[in-house]
Amino acid sequence: MIALLAVAILAPRHLTTAQIETLYLRETRAHYHTLANRHEARCFSRIIFRESRGDTHCRTGRYFGLGQLGPPVRRRYGGNTTNPREQIRAAIKYIRSRYHRPSRAWKHWQRHRSY
Repeated sequence: MIALLAVAILAPRHLTTAQIETLYLRETRAHYHTLANRHEARCFSRIIFRESRGDTHCRTGRYFGLGQLGPPVRRRYGGNTTNPREQIRAAIKYIRSRYHRPSRAWKHWQRHRSY
């Protein structure tokens, strides 16, 4: 119970673009053992901020969370929680599987206003 309370207190509902970039860099280093560059982190944060304004509770129809992932994508990659790290991790997995890099996903977003 105390651990859940600590997560709720430590995990903000709204993230800034700088926080999103930092989480992206940490998750990429931890799970993919690669050093992500700032350009990719910036592209990732732009997508996330435009999709949800950094709100971990954001819901648009059936889409949910920071990356506004739909139910099939959340089932495959996770992110069914309001935990920002898990939502970031799910969005990274989705982007890596579909676009390989956030910069490619960002180019697609700019053309189609979705990724």
